[in-house]
Amino acid sequence: MLEFPQPENNPEEFYAVTEIPTGGIVKYETDAKTGFIVADRFQSMPVAYPANYGSLTQSLAGDGDPLDVVFYTRAPMAPGTLIKLRAIGCAEDDRRR
Repeated sequence: MLEFPQPENNPEEFYAVTEIPTGGIVKYETDAKTGFIVADRFQSMPVAYPANYGSLTQSLAGDGDPLDVVFYTRAPMAPGTLIKLRAIGCAEDDRRR
């Protein structure tokens, strides 16, 4: 699923794979080799994700993982769902500091 191509005709749109739905308390990750959604861990505190969370297809961050994406929809998206999105903002996370 992470190999799904990005749109060529519109640079403002991109595809992402949902890993954690809005309100979710289980941390899932997409296995880059198999494409399977894997349960990574359970939140130790009763804190739910405030928005859908996932990875951009055909992307690679500095840590070797796909780029993360947080997105809002009217309803929670199931893990493994491919969705076309438009960016409304960007945040940089440099955990090396």
